Amino acid sequence: MNAETIEQESVICMLGEGGPCVDCGGRLAEILWGFPSFSEEVQAGLDSGDIQLGGCCLPAPDVPTHRCRACGREYILKLDDTEV
Repeated sequence: MNAETIEQESVICMLGEGGPCVDCGGRLAEILWGFPSFSEEVQAGLDSGDIQLGGCCLPAPDVPTHRCRACGREYILKLDDTEV
């Protein structure tokens, strides 16, 4: 996925824990990028679908933070007033 695709398909929104997908209403999963260190907590999130692995290469400049568990739409969630 290139930067243009992400820019067109991503939504920047202010949501505390992430909301439902705007396309299908599905739950969002957090995306972990790079080589995360695995712990019981991370493994539990992977098993439940609350965490998904994004891969080792970051799709710069806009890196999605969440992905819909149902349809796969990716989001950049802005959790505070900082620039994304």
